[in-house]
This record gives sequence, structure tokens and C-alpha cells, in this order.
Amino acid sequence: MNAPNDMKGLTENLLHTIGSPFESKSKQDDICESENVFTYANRNKIGFYYLETLRQAGKLNKLKDIYEKEYIRVQNQRKAITRLASILNPANIEYTLFKTIKPFPSYGKDADVMIMGNMDQYKSAIWLLVRAGYLPCLPDIINGIDINQVENYSKTVNVLSSPTYGVGHISVTGTDLIDPVNDVDIDLQVDFGTSYLIWMNKSIWKDYIYKVDLNNNNDLTVHTLRPEMDMVITVAHNAMEQATFIGDYYSFMTQLTSINDAGLKCFINEIKRNRLVKASQAFLSIITTLHEDIHGFIPDKLSFLSNELGRNLNESSRLIKNNYCMKHVYSWNTFTGIMAEKLGDAGFSHSVFNQVIHMVNPKLTMQVIREIGTRSKVT
Repeated sequence: MNAPNDMKGLTENLLHTIGSPFESKSKQDDICESENVFTYANRNKIGFYYLETLRQAGKLNKLKDIYEKEYIRVQNQRKAITRLASILNPANIEYTLFKTIKPFPSYGKDADVMIMGNMDQYKSAIWLLVRAGYLPCLPDIINGIDINQVENYSKTVNVLSSPTYGVGHISVTGTDLIDPVNDVDIDLQVDFGTSYLIWMNKSIWKDYIYKVDLNNNNDLTVHTLRPEMDMVITVAHNAMEQATFIGDYYSFMTQLTSINDAGLKCFINEIKRNRLVKASQAFLSIITTLHEDIHGFIPDKLSFLSNELGRNLNESSRLIKNNYCMKHVYSWNTFTGIMAEKLGDAGFSHSVFNQVIHMVNPKLTMQVIREIGTRSKVT
């Protein structure tokens, strides 16, 4: 194996260590414990999966202390998810987690929760969480309001459900609340978008919600999405972020192993319905190139999707030219092509018009510029 002293070496070491979801477990000789590889894996949103692979192979040594700390974070996120369900389920709040419950051992920086109902349900969810002791991630936005006073709940909810750009991040479609018991960020959302741009109509998700029992307790289930829709969201989120991480690669590839022919067709139909063909071409090209060049073959299901939806060979060439550096940032031509296709979506095009109107606010304009700059950087 290549020593992890360059980007291609890091990518090869990480993917060889974890292995392919379409193959049996990695060979022992392929498993490499390295602080550099862990740092790279962490940047790619898959740090714990790397550590867990080492542990299961009996090769976790110098990174053991880090593993134990990360394991606590994994457990805390799991507890935070079940605590959230214990609050929202009895109140009959329609919701689903997305991009959160991964098909491999992991944790994220937050738990993404979509409120499936209208704005009133969104506000009700905020109300319930604030009453349960959850705290705003950005305390400045409720400056001067004592959220512990019952008479201030309505004022608090109105502030938290309003756009908060200009105070740290763009948050028009959601609000972040900290679970003080588990110290986990709950990203509560009412639409799937960034700034005023709405990338998908959440009503489409309703047919894909199912209930998961995380604690072997039939009285408390968590609402999440079936793999084929979560895969569509992965593609859409990569388009929003203008980049693909190795964590996205493993999420998609692992879920791909679990779906049947009907699921594949459903995924393709939803990609087309949501006008994400250009986004899927870029994403599929990146993950196909990674899998073929690292593992030596293209899985049949991945080949089928590429044949049905097409590939963006320019992104494959750029990945190779950039020495397999991940995250992989999309080219400007790719991103403009994605946006051009999305403009055929009436809901998205309306949100673009809404975005333009709100850009008269200089705080929002500067924040959008900073956000675009941040996302275009290769870290």
C-alpha cells in the first residue's frame, strides 16, 4: 500500500482500510492505522467508521484514546435522537430525520430533523423543545428574552422561527437547538434548502418515511427515510454543498447494496422528478471513479445507475488530476449546469426569485458570498 504522505495515498489507505460495501471484509494487510489517515477521514465525515474498522480488525492501538472519546459522541447522538422522538412523537408532530442515521457506525456534527407539517407545526416543535430545556445554538438571537419564563415562550418561538442570517450562519429554513442532556445540535428544519433556495419539496418525502426502533423499545420509534430517498437527498445535498466527501460515498454505496430493482427505479424516478440529473451525473462520476480505481471494478447497481442517468466525465478527470483529493469540489461549469436544470423546477425557480429579493439586505449578501467561498475551498 502507498504510504499516507500524499492525497492519493490518503484516499487509497482510507478506502482500502474500510473496504467496499460490495465486497467482503477488507483483507488484514489492507488495514492501516494512521493518525494522518484518521485526520483525513474525519475531514471527510467518516472518522468514527475508520476507527471502528480498526477496532473490529484488532488493529486499534495508538488511536484507542481517540476512539473512546468518539464512541461517547456516537452514543450521545443516539441518545439525543431518541430523546427528541420522546418529545415529538407524543405531540403528534410530523417529522423525519434525514442525513443522520447512517448505514455504518458514525455520528454527525448535528441531527437533521425535517418538520413535515406547516409552519404552525414547526413552531409547535420549537415550543416543545424549548420547554424541554433545549437551548438556541446562537444565543444572541434571543438576547434579552428569558426563555425560562412561560410568558416569553411565544416571543422565543417567533424569534427562533425567523431568518437568522447575519449572526453566524445562513438559517432561513431552520433553527439549531442544543440538547443540554447529550450536548448534541438538533438542526430543526421546515424546508430543505440553503438560504432562501428550496432544493426539494419536502412533501415528496412523506411516502418514504418509516419508523426505526433504535433501543429495542417498541413504545419509542424514530422516524427516518427509506434508503432510496436518502440517496436522492445525498445527491441533492452534494449539489447544495458543491462538493462530495468520502462520507457521502460510503453512505450512498452502502445504501445502494440494500435496495432492490424497484428501489433503483424509484431512485431514478425521484432524481428526474426533482430535476437532479446533472447533480447525479457529477456525483455518480466521482464515486464510480473512486470505486473502480481503488477496488478495481464497478458494482453492477452503480453501473446501471450510470447508464440510466449518465456521467459527468469532466468531474472524473478533475478527480484524477487533483490526485484523488477528497472532498472533491465541483467545477463552476458543473455547478452552473446543476442550477440551470433546477430552474426547471417551479418551486426552486420561485425560491431563486425570493433569494434575489432578499439579497438587498447587505448582511445576507455578505454572508452568501462568504458561504460560497467556504464551500469552494478544498480542505
